[in-house]
Amino acid sequence: MKNLIPLFTMLLFGLVMCSSLKAQDYKNMVAFRTGVSNGFMYKRLLPNETAFAGQLTFRDQGVTISGQRLFHQLAFPDKSYKWFLYYGYGAHFRYYTRYFHSNPFKPFRPQQKYEGNYFALGFGGMVGLEFRFLKYPFVISSDISPNFEFGGAYSFKVNLDMVSINLAYTF
Repeated sequence: MKNLIPLFTMLLFGLVMCSSLKAQDYKNMVAFRTGVSNGFMYKRLLPNETAFAGQLTFRDQGVTISGQRLFHQLAFPDKSYKWFLYYGYGAHFRYYTRYFHSNPFKPFRPQQKYEGNYFALGFGGMVGLEFRFLKYPFVISSDISPNFEFGGAYSFKVNLDMVSINLAYTF
């Protein structure tokens, strides 16, 4: 993953230099996501401020492929036209090879590490805030996407810690 960050930075710089700068209401967005899980996101914004998004993220020596339906609206309509609130729902498929388990009733005991091949199907939501630069083709956003999974190492698992910060190029 450390090798992907310089590659992504060079790719982003190249896209900026090769494209013409334009005002936003973008149609497409490619984002680098970092946080609890790292990865990439592609979002297609439709004319009525709804969108479809697809994500490829990496966590626990595994990969997650997800798709969401998102809705955008102005976050502070009286103050600024650059801040947007987005929310939505979606589904994901996850494959991972390890997980850590801690006992909440024994908080000072070290976590136990389990390894294997695990597959999970999940559903969840997403709520975030994005800042659109009007003169440049960039978007900075942050979101939380709580979800629940069926299968995997557990029969049923709720993930509430899925927070990320995104840096995106729009076109």
